[in-house]
Order: sequence, then structure tokens, then C-alpha cells
Amino acid sequence: AKDFEKVHVITITKEMDLLNPATEKEILDAIKKFPGISIHASLPCTVWCLRQHVNISTKGPEYAKDLERRRDESRTMVRAFVRIGELALQHGRAVSFEWPKSCEGWAIGELIDFIARNQMVEVIVDGCSLGMTNALIEPILKQWRFIVSPNAMRLVEALRPLRCGHPKGFKHGELQGGSDTKKTESYPLRLCRTMLAGLFG
Repeated sequence: AKDFEKVHVITITKEMDLLNPATEKEILDAIKKFPGISIHASLPCTVWCLRQHVNISTKGPEYAKDLERRRDESRTMVRAFVRIGELALQHGRAVSFEWPKSCEGWAIGELIDFIARNQMVEVIVDGCSLGMTNALIEPILKQWRFIVSPNAMRLVEALRPLRCGHPKGFKHGELQGGSDTKKTESYPLRLCRTMLAGLFG
């Protein structure tokens, strides 16, 4: 954000905890206080990854029970995002949300309703278009799904070109384990700049 004139990013960290009502109130107050504020959410998604089907079958009932508890927490965070997003939209500001394309959390009812009610626009971004590679320096596809409010079409148009440009039949690399997967949790710098330019010019 320092590359952009008069753009300040307020990050809600894990330590601040979106499950804490005080944190949600702080965000809602900021929306009312700062004209032109935009909201982007990318919540933890590990509990919704496809790998969890394997984990449930191999780790047993106790793991499945704990996973459901963590999924309930995730649903609570999604509901908080929906409340925050609705207030931001009432004030005419841009709202976006991102999870991996394959994330099963997209099936959460409140999120589906929010997308439909506000006619959110879908954009898919491919990691290889941003230079993402695995530990073997092979391009990885890593697909993100963004939903963007219709009042932020400049952001939509900025994200749309970020698709895989490899020839048909090209074999992308696979993630090589924990460190590879951890690396893909953060947005590449080019994606950050594209998002900020799409929001603020």
C-alpha cells in the first residue's frame, strides 16, 4: 500500500480475532468513519479444503468432531463478513472476498445468499499467471475465486487478465508439501498491487 498515494490498509490479524464481537464492531465503526473505505476478506480455509475428506477417513471420529467445531467457527466468521460487507455496500463502497476455487466453504448458505443478493461478480485468478512455483520451480495453477461487488468493476477488470497462459495440455507442478502449501497462503506482490490499483487507481 505504501506504493500508492494516500492508501492505508488496516489488516485484521489472527490475533485480533474476527470471532471477537469487539473486533467486528471496530471494523463496522471504521466503515462509518472513513469515507471511501473498501473491504476485502480472505478467511482461513484449511477446514474446507478437499484434503479434509482424507483426514476424516484416516484420523477417525475424534478428528471429525474437532473439524466440525472448527468449521462452525469458520461459518461464524463468514456471517461476520456478511454483516460487515452489507454495511460497506450500504455506504457505497467496494466489497470483495476470496477463497481457493476448490474450497468447500463456498457452499455456506449465508455466503451463497450474500453473493446472490448483492449480484457479486466472480473472477478466477490463476497463480501461474503471477509467477507462482513450487519447490521444484515448476509453475503451479493455484486458482483463487474472487467475488467482487458490482460497484468495483475496475477491480474486476484488473483481475480478469490474471489467467493461465500456458498452452493446452501443459502440466502444472504439484505442491510439494507443507512449506509449499504455506507459501501459497500469501498473495504474490503483483496480485496485491493489482488489487490496490483496481480499487484506488
